[in-house]
Amino acid sequence: MASTGDPWWQDWLKFVPGWLAFLATIYALVRAGINRRHHLSIGPDADAVREQLTECRRLFGEVVATGRRSDWFLKDERRDIAERLRDLAVRRTDRQLRAALETVAETWDKSFAMAPGTTGTIGRWSDQEPTPRERQRRAEEQQRFEEQADVAREGVQHVSAALARLNELERHTTGR
Repeated sequence: MASTGDPWWQDWLKFVPGWLAFLATIYALVRAGINRRHHLSIGPDADAVREQLTECRRLFGEVVATGRRSDWFLKDERRDIAERLRDLAVRRTDRQLRAALETVAETWDKSFAMAPGTTGTIGRWSDQEPTPRERQRRAEEQQRFEEQADVAREGVQHVSAALARLNELERHTTGR
């Protein structure tokens, strides 16, 4: 092999495009792997998670505004909220999002547990004075409604945390 006298490092410019292409390819592969991991951590149906969380936030807001009795929680559209949240949580691989969804479900259950029962009020004449027993029952119900509102406020904060984590994961993945 004949030597031209120039060492190979003097011709470095001819290698720069190849190395830049190699680095760009490595970057694209790493970025695709990270995006894939984020997609898996969000799990399928990210929009379903968002819809369920916004629905929970709205319902917690109703509980905060006016306390709800147990029959309100047992209506068809509200009966399975905690279970749906738990089902959605199981399908996520991100620990923080899964924990946030499970916390919202637990808070929903606590709010339901605080709900006073469905006691039918007997029609009273407006001039009748409530009995001490009725006053005691109303005071206990009012206390439970206040505790329920506190738990619901806590639930709104947990929903906001879960939505923030979902938004963060989506921003890392899709950039929106």
